[in-house]
Amino acid sequence: MTTQTECPLTIEWEDLPASQRPRVIVEYSLESAFLTSTDAWSVTLYDDDPARLANLALAPVSLLIHGNRQLYGRVERVSRGGNGREVKIAGRDHLADIVECNVDPSVRVTEDMTLAQVVNFVASPCGISTVFGEADAQTRSIKSGAPLKAGKDQGFPSLVPGNLKPEPGMGIFDWLNRLAARQGCTIQPGPDRSSVILAAPNYDSKPIATFSRASDPRPARRNNIKSASADEDYSSFPTVGLVSGKVTTAGDAAKAAGSVRDITQGMPPALLRLIGSRILTKRIKPEAPGSADAKKLYRLLYVKDDEARKPEQVERSIARAVSERLRATLSYEVTVRGHRDPDSGYVFATDTMAQVKDDVCGIDEALWVASRTFTYSRGAGAESKLTLWRPGSFIL
Repeated sequence: MTTQTECPLTIEWEDLPASQRPRVIVEYSLESAFLTSTDAWSVTLYDDDPARLANLALAPVSLLIHGNRQLYGRVERVSRGGNGREVKIAGRDHLADIVECNVDPSVRVTEDMTLAQVVNFVASPCGISTVFGEADAQTRSIKSGAPLKAGKDQGFPSLVPGNLKPEPGMGIFDWLNRLAARQGCTIQPGPDRSSVILAAPNYDSKPIATFSRASDPRPARRNNIKSASADEDYSSFPTVGLVSGKVTTAGDAAKAAGSVRDITQGMPPALLRLIGSRILTKRIKPEAPGSADAKKLYRLLYVKDDEARKPEQVERSIARAVSERLRATLSYEVTVRGHRDPDSGYVFATDTMAQVKDDVCGIDEALWVASRTFTYSRGAGAESKLTLWRPGSFIL
């Protein structure tokens, strides 16, 4: 079932007999981001038998790193040339099937259906037969090998009133992900080719990796950072959030509702210590002159959500808008050798926590892995590039 090489990547060819599988991996790249619909990958293969490099288009495959399964997908592109003994294949994970497939025009969805029922129904032509909650299928553990704590299960809530009809030509994933966001979750690839997961970011797990860069020579001996940079942007950072929407109750017409959010609610402690004394977090109306301190930052973010129909959706709308701007307060990019933590042995994975101790960038806190890219070449070996944000920087 497998192509074994000395590199960290193993390819499982699901429908090719052993005699027809390529035998050598020259280089590869695997890209994964929590906010990107699919994980993308490419692999350059070599074989001195040209017959083993034939019949690869649309072949179903599974990719593993250090024995930990990273994705199910299929070969979507094949590039040939040179001496005919190398071929580059590329593709995405199995969610690509519902990204590229349009919603069938016969689909009809009713408000008494749960989100899981809608996902299962609409995506069934692409082979999706199971919809998991976060607590039932943890791909974070599968990818990393770490025994991670189960995330908060989003459940399978009923759909909210509003527009439940897809536009003609809309992709299955695009439409379903809009519905999922309204329920406070995202659609993530499941633990097998026929499943997906309804999940929100998990900020509660213990760090499974540590990235270290010390200036002092003695602790510097344990440095594992090859390069890193931190970017802090407060240019659009709000200090108060205000949202308005309409809330409906059984038998009543929609009524206007609003919510004010204190920006410090849920703010990472490290950020609060850094800027807490320099911001004003209470709403100040224009008819109250003299109540503001010009030396401190006051910035109101007002969001009007016409599709919100429940109090929790009104709250979620402003939390989401605030988190999008909170994200920019720290984006940490790090490059390390290898694909797993040298101490824990766990493979780096998105939606996990990592402890960052970087004297050069002035960071000493736990950050959330938003994206990661694995690369390998026979000359340079394995390398990982990761982007990390403060926990709470992405809320649905």
